[in-house]
Amino acid sequence: MLTKADELRQCLDTLEADLGKLGFGLGPQALEIPTLMDQAAQLFDEFRQEGRDLAEERLRWETASHQLRSKASTWLREVGGSESFEKTRRARQPSAEAWWWFLDKQVTQDQKRSLRRTLKWAVGAALVLVLLGLGYKLFLAPDPGTQARIGYTYDAESLSRSGDLTGALQLVEKALATAPDDPDLLIFKGVLQNVLGQTAAAEESFQKAEKILNNQENFYLLRAQRYFYVGHYQEMLADTQAVIQVNTQSATGYMLQGQAQEALGNSKEAMDAYERASQLAEANNQPEIAVTARMLYGTLLQRQGMPTIETQP
Repeated sequence: MLTKADELRQCLDTLEADLGKLGFGLGPQALEIPTLMDQAAQLFDEFRQEGRDLAEERLRWETASHQLRSKASTWLREVGGSESFEKTRRARQPSAEAWWWFLDKQVTQDQKRSLRRTLKWAVGAALVLVLLGLGYKLFLAPDPGTQARIGYTYDAESLSRSGDLTGALQLVEKALATAPDDPDLLIFKGVLQNVLGQTAAAEESFQKAEKILNNQENFYLLRAQRYFYVGHYQEMLADTQAVIQVNTQSATGYMLQGQAQEALGNSKEAMDAYERASQLAEANNQPEIAVTARMLYGTLLQRQGMPTIETQP
């Protein structure tokens, strides 16, 4: 007859074998994994109560746990997705401490973090391209006023991403004191004012920026990106649509539209926009935008087998 230690080793053998098959058509059998985790956890608990510590088996358990966490999205696909797994979990009623019964929630959080990282990187890259296109170039040794403006703007962007919009607006005001006719700062100010409910003041800031730029396409591009930084994706989407109305050949406009659609959870619309952005960028000799749009398309395509997520503004 098997001893309790033999039972634990046999459980770990099966668990390791199943984990090794993940991604190679394990299918519904993958639902066996959380049950095996339950069994192993129960046996370890019994050994602990008896004052016994099986070091070798515990190392195997920790390795398997790490492997399961790292393969969470693959495992979730194998078992049929969140909806299917949710039914199994309801029937089982596991303890909150049994984290392996809540892997779908981990996958959702991982997706959200990945999405935010990707979009922030791409929007930042697009912002640099637009600013360069407008002629905002800094010298190697900028004057003190320029240094102060850069510092205030950088800190304001950090505060806006963390949700402190009032603090961000105060810093933008300080930056504008050094460069009152900077259109990007005026747009940044208007976006913060609008989100904070200062509608009339925001409209005044926008009108001044648009007059200085004298270019509707660039105005909407800059404003769309600023709306992204504060998490207002519907406003960002509206501005990208305005860009495309002004210039139907705007690769950057389509790329930003794809990012807005992706942030709103509209995957098909996002992929269509990325594809159009790539086509236009190649036709108009804009290799940086073409590469970025293809990267965003590919990243989103890889997510299509995963559960749908909702990104809150």
